[in-house]
Amino acid sequence: MEPISLGVLLRSIILLYEREESTLQDLEKKLRITTERAKAIERQLQNMLLIEKIGEKIKCTLKGSQLVVAFREESWDEIHEILIDSCKEYRTLLKALQKSCIGQKGLMTHQIISISQNLEKSLNRVTVEICCDWGCRLGKIQKNLYTSGVISRFYLVSNNNTSSIEIERAIVREYISMRGNNLISLLYVSIPKIREIICELEKISRSLFDKSLLKMWIGSNGSIELASGPLNSSAIRTPTHILSINVDRNNAILSPKYALRVGEGLDIGGKKYQTIAFHQGF
Repeated sequence: MEPISLGVLLRSIILLYEREESTLQDLEKKLRITTERAKAIERQLQNMLLIEKIGEKIKCTLKGSQLVVAFREESWDEIHEILIDSCKEYRTLLKALQKSCIGQKGLMTHQIISISQNLEKSLNRVTVEICCDWGCRLGKIQKNLYTSGVISRFYLVSNNNTSSIEIERAIVREYISMRGNNLISLLYVSIPKIREIICELEKISRSLFDKSLLKMWIGSNGSIELASGPLNSSAIRTPTHILSINVDRNNAILSPKYALRVGEGLDIGGKKYQTIAFHQGF
């Protein structure tokens, strides 16, 4: 697999889609890349059956056209399905991540590589990083934001398999664990930190966690308290960023622009709450 980001893949296929016939030189010129890079992109698109080459001419296939339409309609689920069907490495990554069950931590790169040896396609560090990036941008994979580098942990998001009651129980359980033995005084814990733990163990999206926590707070009759300021050191150290896709509608080819959004606390009415405390006896 060629090391091609989702942004480059989409920009390339859109350029080829908008012309009835193109050449490698067109791709090189439009993307302002070297000949070797253009050849690598061409090979990857051919391997994924998104383009076909007849002589020197390059044309978008039906599958390639479907990918462009899905992108323009912001149908990330459809893009995800097309990538599963088109790319063995992406398909293998998803199968490997399925080995991390609910209640377990996500998988690190070396674990994913090891699992892939017995699957459809053996992965290496580069393919894992590229495919994880694809999945994260499409909202199908999440990384624990308190992990980085070689110890980054990734997991599949499967919101449909987890009930709101299970999420609320997990939140209470993890809150008690984070408080430790301090059962007398009221103790605030970091919302970003408990979010990352619950999402990883329960395999849910951060947005579903926030909805569940908000529902708990509304129904708590004051037994759950939120604070806007970081009252302990763990809340101050909110880590890295979340990857997403934003469609640039001012661009004629609707190329993807990747936004970095800081993983913050709970947003209620435009106000950020960074910490939470449960009253004794909740």
